[in-house]
This record gives sequence, structure tokens and C-alpha cells, in this order.
Amino acid sequence: MKRLRLITVILATGISILFLPLIGLAGDTGVIEGIITDVRTKEPISNVNIMIEGTTLGTLTHTNGRYFISGVPTGKYKVIASRIGYKPAMSRVIISTNKASILNFELLKTAIPLEGIIVTATKTGHLLRDIPVSAAIITKEEIDIANIETASQAIKYIPGVYAQGGFGWVKEAAKLQGLDPQYTLILLDGQKLRGAPKYSADLSQYPAEMIERVEVVKGPASALYGSDAISGVINVITRTGPEKPTGSASAAFGTFNTKIYKLSQGATLGKFGYFLSYTHRKSDGLVDSLDKFNDNSYQASLGYEFSPGLKLVLKPGYLEREQTDPIVPEQQRYSLNSLGEWWINEISKLNLRASWFKYHRIMLRGGVDEKDVEHKLFEAELNYNILVRKNSLTFGYYYCKEYHTHFKFDPDPVPESGTKSQLTNSLFIQDEIDLNPLSITLGTRIDHHDKWGTIVNPNAGLLYRLTNNLRLRGSIGKAFKEPPMCHLYTIDMFKANHWIRANPDLKPEDSWGYQIGAEYEIGENLNTKVSGFRNDIRNMIEQYDTGKDSLGPGFTPYPIYSYKNIAKVYTHGLEFMLSNQFSDWLSGRLGYTWLESKCEPPDTLVINNGVTDTLIFDKLYFNPKHKLNLEFEIKFDRFDLGINLRGEYIGKRWGYYIEPGLCPAMAGEPEPEKLESYFLTHIKITKNIYLFPFLTKQVQAQFFISVNNIFNEKYYEWALREMPGREFLGGIKLKF
Repeated sequence: MKRLRLITVILATGISILFLPLIGLAGDTGVIEGIITDVRTKEPISNVNIMIEGTTLGTLTHTNGRYFISGVPTGKYKVIASRIGYKPAMSRVIISTNKASILNFELLKTAIPLEGIIVTATKTGHLLRDIPVSAAIITKEEIDIANIETASQAIKYIPGVYAQGGFGWVKEAAKLQGLDPQYTLILLDGQKLRGAPKYSADLSQYPAEMIERVEVVKGPASALYGSDAISGVINVITRTGPEKPTGSASAAFGTFNTKIYKLSQGATLGKFGYFLSYTHRKSDGLVDSLDKFNDNSYQASLGYEFSPGLKLVLKPGYLEREQTDPIVPEQQRYSLNSLGEWWINEISKLNLRASWFKYHRIMLRGGVDEKDVEHKLFEAELNYNILVRKNSLTFGYYYCKEYHTHFKFDPDPVPESGTKSQLTNSLFIQDEIDLNPLSITLGTRIDHHDKWGTIVNPNAGLLYRLTNNLRLRGSIGKAFKEPPMCHLYTIDMFKANHWIRANPDLKPEDSWGYQIGAEYEIGENLNTKVSGFRNDIRNMIEQYDTGKDSLGPGFTPYPIYSYKNIAKVYTHGLEFMLSNQFSDWLSGRLGYTWLESKCEPPDTLVINNGVTDTLIFDKLYFNPKHKLNLEFEIKFDRFDLGINLRGEYIGKRWGYYIEPGLCPAMAGEPEPEKLESYFLTHIKITKNIYLFPFLTKQVQAQFFISVNNIFNEKYYEWALREMPGREFLGGIKLKF
């Protein structure tokens, strides 16, 4: 009966969507067109984002610098032109019925932009300033300037983000607003990624060479994305076929016998565009044998434009990781993501995505208990967007079928395995209402699970443009997270000093999140943002000692641990960012986060190796109360020289100790310990040289060197391990 009701709702929504374009076309509309040029050279600029503030209408300039936007409802608007490497420009325009408004722009080159286009926050293209939630964008140009190697390094210095290097299964993961990585939804071009443990995706396996930009949305996002988006969403958007043929090859060498080799090439041939990327990373690791790894990453983008408003892109990928320690699993990730976009008319668009993802790992390689573990996802998503006067409406349907191979480690051994699955069907709707200077966003999502039934997650956001330079924003939303399938179905598994037993009766974790903030532009070059946030989570899943024993290796009794919904957790804090373009050659950014997190009821932990002293512990681990980032970007165009200088302060936080040779997933009852604060300084220098300046400027060599932790500061992270001191990485990159 429930399935019948769900199918009825889907059909009714689909029928409504078919008729909505007729409503939108009934209004009076006009046209905006013009040309974008460089203020100094007067040359046309391609790929400039032209956005109409407060709407989803926009376009890109062609190679001749021209643009054209039709179907603009009559009224007064602000139009903003922005492109990475240029200072954004704004102009006002009045749209009249069936008339073309000419609007030209001249842009000035700058090192770091103050604007950007973001899609993840609302599933529609918006200027970053026009969304009601806290968000950030790291672009390909910024990644190149800072000589960043991975997706994790790209977001490390954003306020509210705590991205530190790990070891073992996950090398680099990111925490948002004080919650562990599994509470952040990681997407690759909108496709869900899975990893281990607890679904944490390893961002170190996604090299910078393939990244077009990284979008980070902080706060609950289940109203659009469903499960896992409790603390936010990180969407890694990969490159597509460039307008002009481009290619690169690089080699880098560094501390810990690190070697990184990269190849990439892309072009557009008529209506077909492609981009290919290969990266090989090898290192002896930071601390011990758990860190040693050998990575290979293959990524491709294949796109075809059937007509100006209809295109299809296929993005296959394969990543593999080999590690020498037998307790650390070998891992492979296979993915295929297909993305279709159809502009039905000037005011309505249809997006279709279908994807397949497989995560495979081999546990305890070479032993009698070696097991293959697999996790598969099949996804399909349909988004329809239409502009109806002052309302930008988004309707969506989502399908996901997940499979998990569970297993048993037994001292006999008695092999036992099987496959479990779960199915999700979802409907979501969002209305972005432009009541200039006020914008309101309302949305909700209904997820129907074959195991937990129906879950509803609403969301509301507000943006108020108090003046041209001052914007106030706030949002509230509900989010949830499904229990990891390994927690539900993995049969007894031995982990070094205890057993882990699944609990099929676990409930989803759910939360309410709140954000409020302001953004103020002081003149043309200085931008400030401040925001406060709070997340309240119920039914948090925790590992606990069942009080029972089971025979392990050598027929020795070991305690049995399992999982249960036990804790209420909250995190709240403040985020502050200040960015300034001091001159054409110098820019800087300052980011600060104050964070407090608590668990209720607290854990009662025995310390001092069984002594009767106990500690009522109510803190979340590895959450610094204070975090400060400072960055300066120096660019000497005359010498083709760039210097990126960064500093990071990590305040005191609670951690716990794990025996050498073990990873956090093997911990029983962790023993909390207060970790001291530290400050690190990093520098990266790049020098560009044209190899054949008298013949062509298309072949360029870039020499780079980076030094992390310049002053060899001693500090501790991740299981109280002493992190490495000074690190070097240098190499050469050929661009053609």
C-alpha cells in the first residue's frame, strides 16, 4: 500500500511538471546581450559567468566575448559578470517586453576573486553571495596558484573545515562544524562516494589535476541530498573538455620517498569534448607501515553537445590503493557517472543523472581470513527547474539501490558471507522566491526506505540584502544519516583485541541544524563574512562493550563490542573570514573558527589501565576549540613568479591513544588525553618559463617547490601519534 501511494505521488508530480513550462511562458519577457572585454587589452574574454542576481538565469560568454540571455521577466535587475582571475563587475538593467537590453562589461585582472558560481547549495546556479547558507568555492585557478595536490588540501583552510592527514584506510578526510567525516556527504560531480570506515571517503585519492572546482556547503542539506548530509556537502566537480586543446605532464619528489606523476590532456573537437587524467602517487607514509601506499587514479570526461541546449557527459573513473601492511585493506573504487542537461526553453531546464559506484577492499591480505568486501550503489536522479515570475522552482526524484557484502572473521575459521541490500526512493521540491531585497528558499524531501519507512526533511533559508554591500542570511533544516550497512549486517569480526558484532536494529541518526550570518564588502577589495551555527543530533551511533566474551585467536576470550543508538550530540560555533586584495600582486585571507562540541549523556571511561579512577567524558575527539588560518598570495607577473604563504593554528583538543600498529577502527575503549595547541607555517613557490618564447607561448614549464612545517614544529594528531616535522615536495610541470 505504501509503495502504491509513493508511485501515485511520483506520477502526479511528473504530470504537473509537464504543464509547468506553459505557466512560465505566459509572462512578459525580454533579452539581455552584450560583450565582455579586458579593461586594459580591450580583448574579448571567454567563459565569463553572467548571472542575474536573485534568479537562476545566466550564461557564459563565447570565444568572441559575447553573451545572450533570453526569457528574462520584465523588471529591474542587477547583472554580475565574474571570471576567475578577474575582479567581478556589476551593472543595473531594466527589462522591457520583447526588447533587447545591451549591457557590456570591462573586467580588471586580479589575483583572487571575491565571487563565484555555486550549484551544490540549491541545485541551481547562483552567485555565492546569493545563497542563504554558509558555503565556499575553491576553483581550479586557486588550486594551481597554491600548488595543491589533492581535494582535501584544497578545502583545508576554509573556516569550519578541519581536514587533517590520517593513516591506514583513510589518508585525508574532512570534518565540517565539529562532526566526524561520516556526517559529511562527499560527492563527485553529484555522485555519492563510499569508503571505509563508516563510509568516510578518502579525499586524498582525488588529485588536483582532475578538479574544476570544489564546492563546500556547511549545515544540514538532507532536504536536497538525503542521507549523510548532516554537517554539510563537499562536491568535487571534475573538469570537462576545454575549448582549446590543453595538456600537462608533471613529476614531483619529496620527503618520505614520495613520488607523484601526472598526465592530462583535453580538447573539444566540434561537438565532442574530452578530458583525460592519470595520477600515480607513492609514499612510505608519515608514521609507520600503516601509512605506506601506492595509488593510481584514472579519470575521464567525455561530452557531446547535441544542440546549444542539450548535452550529455560521461565520467568514468578508477582508483586503486595498495598498502604493504596486511591489516590495512587494499582498495579499489570504480565509478561511472552520466550527466544530461536539456534546456527545454529559456526558463526551464531538465537535468538527468545516472551513476554506478563500486567500492572493493580486501581485508587481512595473505591470511586464512582474507575476505573481499564490496559496496555498490546504483543511482538515478531527475531535476527539473523552472522560473515562474519571481519563483525559481526545482522538482526532483531520486532512486538509489545499495548492496553490501557482509562477512565473518572466525578463529576456526568458518567462512561466512552474504549480500544485503536497501532501496531508497525520494521526492524533493524547492522554491526560491525573489522579493528583492529579500530572497526566501523553502524546500523539503521525502525519502522512502524499504527498511526505515518514510523520512521527511524540511529546510528554509533567508537572504536579506540590507544594502548593496551588506547581506544577512539564515537557515534552518532537518537532516538524517542511515546506519552504515557494515554496522547493520557485518557478522562477528575480530579486531586485534576485541570482537565487533553488528546490530540490525539500529535507527537512523537525525539532526536539526541552524545558521545565521552576515557578509559585508568594504569597498571593492575587502570582504568579510561571519556566521554562527549549531547542530543537534539524536540517536548518534556509538560502539560499546556488550559485557560478553567470545573465543578469539588461540582460544583466548575477548570482549564483544557492538553498536547502539545512545548519544545526543551538539556542536556550535562561530566562523569568520576576511579577504583583501591589497594590490594587483598581493592578496590575503584570514579564517577563524571557534567550536564547542558535547555528547549527552557522556561516556564513562576507565583510565590509567584499569585503575578505579573514572572520567565522565563529554567532549568529541579531535575538535580544536580555536582554529586560525592565514594566507598570503604574492604574484610577480613580470617574473612569472608566484609565492603562496600559509599559516595554521590548531588549538587544544581532546584525543585518544591507540597502540602502535593499530588503526582507530580497532580501538576498544579509548583513553582521552588533552593535546597541546600548535602553529604551522607552509610556503609554496612556483616559477613559470616559456620554453620556446620566440616560436610560441603555448609550451610552458612550471617549476615548483613547497615546504610544509617550515619551523619543524612537533605536534600530535590521530591516535596521539607524533606527526612528521618539516616536509619537502618539489618538481616540474609541463603545460602545452
